[in-house]
Amino acid sequence: MPDANLLLVGFVKCGTTSLSMHLAAHPDISTPAIKELYYLIDSSSPLTSMRPAVSRQTGDERLKNPSARSYSEHFPTENRRYALDATPWYYSQEAALRYATCNPDVKTIFMLRDPVRRVVSSHRFFQGMLQEYPAGSFTEFVEALLDKYNTQSGYRMRIRNDFFKFAFDSELDMGCYERHISKWLSAIGEKRVFIGKMEDLRDDPKRVMIQLCSFLDLDPAIYSEFDFSAYFQSYSVRFGFLQKIGRRLAREDPMRYDRLSQSHSPFHPIAGHRTRRLFERAYRFLQERQDRIDPRAIDLLAEFYRPHNVRLRERFRIDYV
Repeated sequence: MPDANLLLVGFVKCGTTSLSMHLAAHPDISTPAIKELYYLIDSSSPLTSMRPAVSRQTGDERLKNPSARSYSEHFPTENRRYALDATPWYYSQEAALRYATCNPDVKTIFMLRDPVRRVVSSHRFFQGMLQEYPAGSFTEFVEALLDKYNTQSGYRMRIRNDFFKFAFDSELDMGCYERHISKWLSAIGEKRVFIGKMEDLRDDPKRVMIQLCSFLDLDPAIYSEFDFSAYFQSYSVRFGFLQKIGRRLAREDPMRYDRLSQSHSPFHPIAGHRTRRLFERAYRFLQERQDRIDPRAIDLLAEFYRPHNVRLRERFRIDYV
């Protein structure tokens, strides 16, 4: 098996986990044990802090020094058309862009989502489900992102982990889709880039997968009767302290393909699928709550993204305006 020749490079909380699971089911696509390898990461990026967690999940200590293991060793040895690395942070990594530029057989996938809704989902995920962003309302989060009332630095200082500091720093910029995609198009050309929308994947996944198979020159027959389940959906957490205890007991899980479920939960170490799903469903029933989003926060984000969405519509005919 060669190095990865199919990269899902962006964006976070845009349906990339669900899409990667759909792709992993195709007989012509191989995947590593871990969805997000964090292999093509800039050496100076805080994202490299994920490598020890990936190492623990693969049982390979060499991953702590990525140069000690070749890229191809992450993938099964079967002869398949594509090897998929679905690390949606790659959109911002020069190492990933150089890799795609230097390997003309590499194809890339971008998944987009209404950027305002993407921020809402990201806050629910990182603040509620992962308990890594500071406690507080979504409005306080948006004000910190936009540095309203000089709150950004204080909010950021309360984030303990460098990885999640980077996530916070990337929140607004990530939704400037046109700029990021254009950079990749300039480097590798339009024929090697697929742009999809999370909304389409949610509403008509079969059509999206048929389009993707056409892009990859693969037989789409497997998706005619496919179970298009959603994975890693964000939700608001009712009891933050309980979520924090569960996270501490379960430790880090960088999303093994054999343990992906519909929500991130403390029960991923449980080997038995039925037992794990039973605990996960009960836990989510206990924890999930409906939250009210302040319309003012939505308006602030919409105002920020309006010029970027206009450029996205003009360039790619994708309308989030």
